[in-house]
Amino acid sequence: EGFEVDVSRCASLGPGESCLMSCRPPFVGASAAAHCPLGNTDPFQKPLIDAKSVRCRLECPLRVPAEDIPDGYELSADRASLSVDQGTTNNNINKNLSWKCAEGFVGDALKHCNASKICNASDTSSECAPAVDLQFEFVGCKPVQPCAMAVLDPCKHNQAVGCPGGVGGLLGPGQSCEVMCRPPFTGPSSVARCPANNTLLFGGGLQFQLPGCE
Repeated sequence: EGFEVDVSRCASLGPGESCLMSCRPPFVGASAAAHCPLGNTDPFQKPLIDAKSVRCRLECPLRVPAEDIPDGYELSADRASLSVDQGTTNNNINKNLSWKCAEGFVGDALKHCNASKICNASDTSSECAPAVDLQFEFVGCKPVQPCAMAVLDPCKHNQAVGCPGGVGGLLGPGQSCEVMCRPPFTGPSSVARCPANNTLLFGGGLQFQLPGCE
């Protein structure tokens, strides 16, 4: 069987003896009984599985070791008192937990798992006792970005307090500022806004229209 099936209880079966094959965590699935045929004389005979096969599927654990969590991801705040690297058998608590984007990041947090076979570190024999190595992948969360302020005409435009001045000035995510006409020019003012969920790089994303100062 593949590394997802634990056959350790089926080693060195004698004729007529039976064992149980099960899924190796974090794989889940139904176990299957196996046996060594009565009167077997073949030293290389593999245990015969009583069912068709052991079918295991990977169940991605909710909690992830802290060192495997990238910036921008966290468990839902309703259970923030539970550490992500603490185990629990309370399925009801697990159902109330979900991954989300951390503060300063936006998007839909998604977590994927992949499993591969490795040698069990506690195995001191010359053979490789199989173990499962889990790899976690997080996608969907992007850091919010500031917006570059529009280039203004210092003769026509007067910036209110809070507006970044000079070329290359940045307006933070969720911030806004008012740009007015500088006397003797007149005209309606205009508000520059940087969306709270702006993720455009290089200063993009500013929502602003220059006031018509005449």
